[in-house]
Amino acid sequence: MQITAYEKPGHHELAARWRELMDDPGTPERCELDEFGAMHVNPPPSFKHQRIVAALTRELERALGGEPGSYAVSTPAGVKFPDICWAPSFDELARDGGADPLMRMPPLVIEVVSPGDWRKDISEKIAAYLAAGVEEVILVETSARIRYFTTAGEQSDSKFGLHPTLPAGTYPI
Repeated sequence: MQITAYEKPGHHELAARWRELMDDPGTPERCELDEFGAMHVNPPPSFKHQRIVAALTRELERALGGEPGSYAVSTPAGVKFPDICWAPSFDELARDGGADPLMRMPPLVIEVVSPGDWRKDISEKIAAYLAAGVEEVILVETSARIRYFTTAGEQSDSKFGLHPTLPAGTYPI
């Protein structure tokens, strides 16, 4: 007897599944899809997490201009929802990469780690973002350590010249 595994859906199939879910009013907020199209619901972020994301978004906008925000992005590991995406122009990303989820990755993604996040999951997200075309992933750990990743691996500094500061009283998470 031969057992065949299900094939992973393609990039466009995952995007279509995402759009179907987003059209359903019963779909929970903050969900993502894995590489097979299964939905995973993330718990709502803590107040500290939200403060950190808001402060980093403002800082990113001051430092680089452009359009920081939170957009669903399609990666080889499924449809993910980074804490912050940055692009010089969202209109350009949406035009060239379709919208909801973006099929063209923004140049920069920031993930703020929460206490419940698994290292494996964060590592897989970083790898997926970079494989999909992100130029840099900034990881803010629960201890306030800030790390920078590119396709060449972990870097000592941001390729965008960023040196994020975190709001007082928010760390450790």
